[in-house]
Amino acid sequence: MNRRHGAASWLAACLFGGLLVGAAAPAIAGNPSSDVDQAAMNAYRHANAITNWPAKKLKKAIPELKQLQPVDDQSHLAAILSAVNGVLAASWKDFPGVTSTELIAEDRRPIADYSQNPVTVTGGGVTVAGRSNGGQADHIEEQFRYTISVNPPGSAKIAEARFDAAGNDPNLGSGRVGFLRTSGFASQPLFFNAANQKLSDFRYLGTQEVDGRPTEVVAFAEHPDPSGVLSSWSLGGHAIPVLLEGVAWIDPSDFHIAQMRTQLLAEQPKLHFGKMTTIIKFKQQELAGGVTPLWLPDSVRVEAEVGDVQFLNIHRFSDYKPSGAAVPGT
Repeated sequence: MNRRHGAASWLAACLFGGLLVGAAAPAIAGNPSSDVDQAAMNAYRHANAITNWPAKKLKKAIPELKQLQPVDDQSHLAAILSAVNGVLAASWKDFPGVTSTELIAEDRRPIADYSQNPVTVTGGGVTVAGRSNGGQADHIEEQFRYTISVNPPGSAKIAEARFDAAGNDPNLGSGRVGFLRTSGFASQPLFFNAANQKLSDFRYLGTQEVDGRPTEVVAFAEHPDPSGVLSSWSLGGHAIPVLLEGVAWIDPSDFHIAQMRTQLLAEQPKLHFGKMTTIIKFKQQELAGGVTPLWLPDSVRVEAEVGDVQFLNIHRFSDYKPSGAAVPGT
């Protein structure tokens, strides 16, 4: 993922680190970057954003909204957005920086194979049927130390990184072939940061229980404006502008975001870049040293389609500690 605007670098990693290590990403032969940008933005401009969808379509197209109790009244939206921004500002103002243990299960298969062999999440990993692909593994599991920091302190610029057991960046010199390692999940709630709200449309959808707790449900969609593009994804030697839409489930007791789902504002078939969907569950993390508990990623599911290949990543985070503390297993 390439950063386009320093003032909004919180979305730099977005859903993808922009890495398709060793894979044969579809080339966009003969198309200069300007043509790639134009093709991508044209698709976004013609998108029917989820903020415009009727409740029936939302519940059918987004499984996580099946139990939504829809509400048309938008009079509470401004207050919800203001409250969520306040929580975010307070959370990141004195953020100490944290480190955690991250387990990633990465799966790759031809798109048609997923309908025949659905993926099942079991325990700490992913179980799939059939793992051969011309001699290459179709499934791997990795463990890293994952860090989240704010730079400069007190800002809304969040940096996320991962390191292997030796303390090295695993994206440099990786021996993995054809897998897509995803990142940037702690930054996702900052779509609701006051400085970024102007870049999206928002709609109050209604109420819904999530994990047995009530939530207020809000949809958002980034504006298809080239000047507002915050991030891009490197594919086939070109940077594809990334615009997202999504849903946030917000706890009305304190207005933290309990769960988020994001997806591409529009698929990019001309650029061989299809579905990109991420579901993040947040959990209150108790940190040592008197640090205020923080809501941070607990588990993440990412699905992406590039060419005729579908990638699935399952991330699980544990052992959150203030930066500088040792993390088990690393």
